[in-house]
Amino acid sequence: MSHVLEYSEWAFMRLGRFTASMIFRLFAGGHRDMTDEELAVEKDNKGKRKTVDTLFGKGAYTYILEKVDELLCMQIKEDSNFEATIWGKEKEFEAYQYFEKTTGIVGTYYGIGNPMFFEYGEHAGGSPDYCTDDMVADFKCPFNGAIHLQYILIKDAAQFKSEKFDYYCQLQMNMHILKKKKALFVSYNPRVIEEKYRMKIIEIDPDPEWVAEFEMRLPAAIEELNNIISQLN
Repeated sequence: MSHVLEYSEWAFMRLGRFTASMIFRLFAGGHRDMTDEELAVEKDNKGKRKTVDTLFGKGAYTYILEKVDELLCMQIKEDSNFEATIWGKEKEFEAYQYFEKTTGIVGTYYGIGNPMFFEYGEHAGGSPDYCTDDMVADFKCPFNGAIHLQYILIKDAAQFKSEKFDYYCQLQMNMHILKKKKALFVSYNPRVIEEKYRMKIIEIDPDPEWVAEFEMRLPAAIEELNNIISQLN
């Protein structure tokens, strides 16, 4: 099911789903204390560990709980940074227009005012800001100009992955969902006087290793979500 949506319908379709913008939270592992049986085995093996690694850490588990809460309350948690959110929404369409003007690329804008939610199974999905036949893109318009400058200083996709893993995951998931060949991260600050620094574009290729881990973590998160709902019932 993929069609142009009113904003309220777009928000409703995201309820309880793991979305591209937050999927990075499922990539954080954790640890737990060993059980008595595990401690006994560890002692027999002359080991000193007292914890074992877990697929999901506290942050990831909290994200899963938030998805359950959305289903219980039928509400999506809003961004608490109101000023930055308003600025980003106001400037996004301008960023899209500037992007097409400066690059010559022509595609479909799915941002504010024309949102599209692409479902991925029953429990996940993504909302890219922009699509062409072979590409997705997301526009960021930082209220804090220093954040835009951080993007300007990023040299390549590897550095972007290292320093902005949350956005890297968002682009990878949207590429995967829509089966695109590349993704563009676009940062725009209209306040910059010199045009060459007004927009930063970082190209990202599909990452097979990321996709493999995503396809392992997402089903596990869905299973945990369903387990929590079963406990509530």
